[in-house]
Amino acid sequence: MDQLICDYHQTYAFRIKTIKNLNYDLAQISNDSETMIVTIDGQNQVQLNRKVILAYSLKIQLQRLLEARTVERRNVYFRASDKLLYKNVIEVIDIIKGAGASSIIVMNEFQG
Repeated sequence: MDQLICDYHQTYAFRIKTIKNLNYDLAQISNDSETMIVTIDGQNQVQLNRKVILAYSLKIQLQRLLEARTVERRNVYFRASDKLLYKNVIEVIDIIKGAGASSIIVMNEFQG
């Protein structure tokens, strides 16, 4: 279900899709060459498509990947450890959106 997220900042509103309580197969999702997955673990380690990257390079790397796609294909899956502060999670969502994602699919229930 699509949701508008407006409570973080007055102008911070865009489409977010949330996957809740679904049995998704991350391996199957990540094997799709069209899929982009951003993951942050409990130690704030950032991964882009299962490759560890430096956090400050996330926006640049995502921009390069997203620029080659039409707006309809600029979807990014996002997972974050339940150990992270809400503020840290929102900051990364903001980076993903700033990189050009049209939709962010938030995959919850990640313990790590």
